[in-house]
Amino acid sequence: MNHPRRQTLVRAGAVLALMATGLGVRGTLAAAPSAPSSIVTVDPARILDTRSGLGVTSPGPVGAASTISLQVTGVGGVPADATGVVITLTATQATAASFVSAWPSGQPQPTTSVLNFTTGEDIANTVTMSLGAGGKIDLFNSAGSVQLLADVTGYLVPNGGTTPGGPTSHSVELTAYTALPNGNAGAFAEYGCRRVAGNGQTGDMELDLTLPHGATITEVTFRYFDNATSNMILGLSGSTGGFPGTPGAIGLTNAQTTSTGAVGYLTASVTPGGVLPVSDTVRYWVVVVSLGTAVAGTYHDFCGVTVDYTLP
Repeated sequence: MNHPRRQTLVRAGAVLALMATGLGVRGTLAAAPSAPSSIVTVDPARILDTRSGLGVTSPGPVGAASTISLQVTGVGGVPADATGVVITLTATQATAASFVSAWPSGQPQPTTSVLNFTTGEDIANTVTMSLGAGGKIDLFNSAGSVQLLADVTGYLVPNGGTTPGGPTSHSVELTAYTALPNGNAGAFAEYGCRRVAGNGQTGDMELDLTLPHGATITEVTFRYFDNATSNMILGLSGSTGGFPGTPGAIGLTNAQTTSTGAVGYLTASVTPGGVLPVSDTVRYWVVVVSLGTAVAGTYHDFCGVTVDYTLP
């Protein structure tokens, strides 16, 4: 199972400002010095594709002098308390020479760009930037129209997280690539999620959850992509044996959520009750179960989960 790697960044400059690398860059943004932060790397996850409508209200290119807002926290493995993101932006199918700017939502638009491109050119650039109001960023296209893609590869959180005299908070990311599919589940969708069920089928998945000795699980946040109106069971199970074991063997209760029927990324949080601290004899796993999809063309796709826990 993949776990994110924490890399401590002690930065004297603009830690959460735009830090452009690669091609297509007009400049960088300056910002006031910020406190040291840590980068948590995650498996690449696509959170924006204007061609298919992923991350936007409807599919279609970004027009001239137009701005779109992109939700970053809560999708692609980025937790709600993230302050910044490492993201790869791609421009494709441009109809004119143009540039794209990116900045935290709610802040003034910068005079710099993160992508410069010409007609028909495909170009990508990875930037590290802070998040704005609601955990969003804004993307502006200057001229013509262009299709934009965005892939998350990491996020930033402030160093620390320890309450004096209290437990230390941590989190771990599980991606769709680590899921053990059962039944009809298992196919990968083009945007990196694993299909739990589709076309009237049912299916389920299990993900091994390895935590440090003494960890206490506080919340489990699921990310999924669907257009089905049927329910899914999203929850946590465990046993005193191996993985997988008998769900609920140590008295845990799966929490159920109902999908909205809307096409796009959704999230659901489970706060488990009575979860025993992890020990040498307790093993947990994440469970994703589809209770069926009504008609052909509907589906439930699992896109990842964040497990928050504390250590004494």
